[in-house]
Amino acid sequence: ELGVNEFSSKTCKSLAESLEVNGTFSSMNLEGNPLVVDEEGKESFEMLSRSLAKNSGLVFLSLWMCGVGVEGGRALARNIVENTTLVSLEVGYNNFDNSDVMVLRNQLELNRTKRTKKLAKEAENANQARKKEEEHIKSLMEMEKKESEEKWLQEQKIVRANERQLEMERQQEEAALERQKKKQMERAVRLEEARVQEKLKKSKKGKKGKKGKK
Repeated sequence: ELGVNEFSSKTCKSLAESLEVNGTFSSMNLEGNPLVVDEEGKESFEMLSRSLAKNSGLVFLSLWMCGVGVEGGRALARNIVENTTLVSLEVGYNNFDNSDVMVLRNQLELNRTKRTKKLAKEAENANQARKKEEEHIKSLMEMEKKESEEKWLQEQKIVRANERQLEMERQQEEAALERQKKKQMERAVRLEEARVQEKLKKSKKGKKGKKGKK
């Protein structure tokens, strides 16, 4: 906000130099400042007008009641056609020629149309970027889910393999115990048969001895 600060030609010249190289300012209000009161002021405003042709950041500019005059209006109209970003310009109470005002109005309308299209394009690009990012995130989530499922399947495969191994070992142990029991039973049967045979032999010997005594 630079309005009504009694800025003169020197300030106008400084602003011109700044606007020519600085694209960060988007708004400037100079209303009520006597920018053009002498020949030096006319030259400074001519510089300010030329700087607008090179500036690419300013969107709003107020020159309301700055004493610019017809020559200044003509200089502004001559240079404004090179500007592509300014969409709002207040020039009331400066005694501009109607033809110059029409040039300014037409250029501002053109800039507004370009700005609207630019903003729409930026919004479209931002929307596409957002959709692309969402698709990327979705893809990552699906990939992560797939990897998680594959990991779970692999873990389950290992678990089942371990279970089969344990079951096989259990069956082998049972089979070994069964063989051991069978051997023990066979050994017990053989021992019992041997004991019976031994008993029968002793019984026969005893009967023979009794017969010999008779």
